Amino acid sequence: MTSYNLINSKDLIKLAESREIFLTMHDLRTFTGGCHVADSCHQHEVLCGKCPQVKSLFRKSVVVEKLNSNYLINHRNVHLISPSNWLAGLARSSISSGNRIEIIRNPIPINNEPALSLRNLNENLQQRKFVIGFISAFVDNPGKGLSDLVSACQLLPTSVRKKVHLLIIGKGKLSVDNDLIEYTHIKEFNSQSQFNPYKAMNLLVVPSRNDNSPNVIGEALSSNTKVLGSNVGGIPELLELFGCPVVDTRNPRIFSKMLQEEVLNVVRHEYSGKVQELIGYKTIGTQMMNYYENILSLR
Repeated sequence: MTSYNLINSKDLIKLAESREIFLTMHDLRTFTGGCHVADSCHQHEVLCGKCPQVKSLFRKSVVVEKLNSNYLINHRNVHLISPSNWLAGLARSSISSGNRIEIIRNPIPINNEPALSLRNLNENLQQRKFVIGFISAFVDNPGKGLSDLVSACQLLPTSVRKKVHLLIIGKGKLSVDNDLIEYTHIKEFNSQSQFNPYKAMNLLVVPSRNDNSPNVIGEALSSNTKVLGSNVGGIPELLELFGCPVVDTRNPRIFSKMLQEEVLNVVRHEYSGKVQELIGYKTIGTQMMNYYENILSLR
């Protein structure tokens, strides 16, 4: 189950007294005093008593939530599931009971929808340009790294940069010089619209500065779109399963060089079969069912 904003830690503790609870972690909030992302902070390894995100007046509330979180994840009836080894590693610093964390990745559906078709996106764009995609709920969220991608694109040699078109999808304001890099920004995109934006891309870039296991990676690969990602969080371990490149996206020159290699070596890959084999609904559903049955059979 997921609990954000639907049920609090105290209610979950009450439930755990009488039944087995399985928690799938999306980010750090399961084992912190409230933070989704830690960046360089290690307060979650203790009691979040010096949380840099809140004023000292409110830190007692953060500590109380951290204590509740610790009690919950150490309860004998609570079983944690993580989509990445990275997130599981961070969570273990808060687990003293010996409770294990099961690694089960996020499931990705089969995507057979046609390519995205928009008035402001030329139907033949991909034939004329190398389309680099970026998708985020909010494109101006600094943690998603769009500014790093733009900086790397602007460092491309002029001859290479002219071949590139950025397809940016998500709400928010952009700070992109259209004279330096050609781009299309789609603010509103309904995931139920029966259009597949990944098929309009040659490459999806995930330059997040801190992320667990973004579903956009699996969704792009399911559409046979190659993915290039940052070397942080759980991103590398997922990309390495599919032989996709990982780079230090905070280093603009290294990042730009990697992008140049991709632009000059256009190859369409076949990923969808392996996606369904490793992280498809059937595979992940079976793993989940086996895990539930194994735990419940021991009680």
